[in-house]
Amino acid sequence: MALWFAPALVVLHNLEPITAMKKSFEAGKVNVVPILVYGLISVLLLPILTMLTLGLGVFLILPIMLLTYYTSYRDVWTDQPVSAV
Repeated sequence: MALWFAPALVVLHNLEPITAMKKSFEAGKVNVVPILVYGLISVLLLPILTMLTLGLGVFLILPIMLLTYYTSYRDVWTDQPVSAV
């Protein structure tokens, strides 16, 4: 949990790495259920889809995982609504 939001906090909020890891861990403690559900779905979906499509499922799952990571960051760390442009 300490590493989930830390890269985004370092890059987008100019925090020191140790401070970003502490804040990420605190946010993870508050949002432990969504993190567990996301982790379980990722652990189950990625290998199954990859095996069924002979590796091509990675090209579908990884962009989705990156989008959900950014969406979770925005949900926890910003008050700005996501605008549909």
